[in-house]
Amino acid sequence: MIVTNGRNDLKSGRLGRKTAEFNYLHRMKKILSLALGLLVAGAVVSRAADEPAPEKKGKRPPMTEEQTKLMKEMVAKYDEDKNGRLSPEERAKISKEDKEKMEKAGIPAAGGGKKKKKAE
Repeated sequence: MIVTNGRNDLKSGRLGRKTAEFNYLHRMKKILSLALGLLVAGAVVSRAADEPAPEKKGKRPPMTEEQTKLMKEMVAKYDEDKNGRLSPEERAKISKEDKEKMEKAGIPAAGGGKKKKKAE
């Protein structure tokens, strides 16, 4: 066990060399860690910049004038609660002829939203 009295041992050189080596190695580890971190961060950023952004799934194209006009007619005809939208119950009441018109115009008559699973 080495007993030291603080400053005097460092000045005399007994512990000064080990402390200097420790400080040097500690500084080098910090510098290497920082350099490695910057390298990894740069690689991630450049990789992300190279890839195109993924397209959002489920995004519908804008409706044509014909589709908009037909949807307004269907909402006026089948919207019972007058909220400006067709609920699943209201969509279920659409006649076969109107469903065919909607499908011909490229509008999903059943809604196209999330489908509920049937309980078995």
